Amino acid sequence: RGLVGTFCPREEHPEKWNVTQFSAEVLNQFGIDVKAAGIDTAKMNHSELADVLVTRVKERYAEKEKMFGEIAIRKHTHFDEIMKEQSAVRDDWR
Repeated sequence: RGLVGTFCPREEHPEKWNVTQFSAEVLNQFGIDVKAAGIDTAKMNHSELADVLVTRVKERYAEKEKMFGEIAIRKHTHFDEIMKEQSAVRDDWR
């Protein structure tokens, strides 16, 4: 929901949303191609877009769990969180 709030703010008209950056960030963070996933930002309001994104992310996570196993995915996710925290700490020290 954070990406939707950042790039497709509720208070802005959908024509002013930064859909290009939103799509790039969704692909970068979740591995989801917005267009390929059938997410048509032009036909959604802020809340609908947020709900659809959450649904697609959960579906993607479930697919990965099936492919790699629940324990492996949870360990990988935990590792990613640790790395992001360490990166933020390093940035704070600069």
